[in-house]
Amino acid sequence: MGAVPLTNENVKKVIAIVEASSFEHKTDMLTILKRWENDNFSTVAEDHNFFWRLQGGNVGQAYGTLTIEEEQKFIENNFAE
Repeated sequence: MGAVPLTNENVKKVIAIVEASSFEHKTDMLTILKRWENDNFSTVAEDHNFFWRLQGGNVGQAYGTLTIEEEQKFIENNFAE
């Protein structure tokens, strides 16, 4: 599936990569990543779709967010050790 935990450590790593890049949408990417770094996921579905579109997504568009229970199940299914 390719899921990566959205931990603060991972967000900081991605911020460093984007800051050192010359990506066309660098400013927008950093705006999203800085929100996530500050634990602000209020627009996470829209944020996901921004990155999804940049990658030419045609499957996996977000239409909303998971409930707490759904998120816990996702974490158990994808990141349990």
